[in-house]
Amino acid sequence: MSSYKQLSQLVNRNRLPHVAAYESAIVKVYREEIKKAEKSKLQRDPAPAALLSAKRRVGAPFPRGEARLRIEALFETIKIRLKLVPVSQAFSDYFRSTLKPCISKSGKTTDKNVIADNFQYLPWGLLRSCRRDIDLAINFCIQAESRRLG
Repeated sequence: MSSYKQLSQLVNRNRLPHVAAYESAIVKVYREEIKKAEKSKLQRDPAPAALLSAKRRVGAPFPRGEARLRIEALFETIKIRLKLVPVSQAFSDYFRSTLKPCISKSGKTTDKNVIADNFQYLPWGLLRSCRRDIDLAINFCIQAESRRLG
């Protein structure tokens, strides 16, 4: 469960740490370039030149591995949930074969199949969440414009 939690946090995080570090470096250098341009009092707009200069000074291109990392994390969470489907089905079968009818406080007997049916709904929920995450992975591929990721 801890690995599942870590993977889901990785997928749900807005920006990965290396992307945030890159962006903060660009912003810092960009601000320095803007201050230099203001001191020189040029008549043209200094923003495009400052951004280009900041990218050159940082030297590294924008990190593109974020989409791949998120998609791989999504696939790992899907694998974990798919392994839980037969386990929940086994619980349902076990309860169906071993539980005896229960007597509630009102004196009514509860069918043992009700408990087993509750466990039978769990795999459907797991499969639905897997389908939702597959659609999310496809959207990540489309947003990253990476056809080979899917």
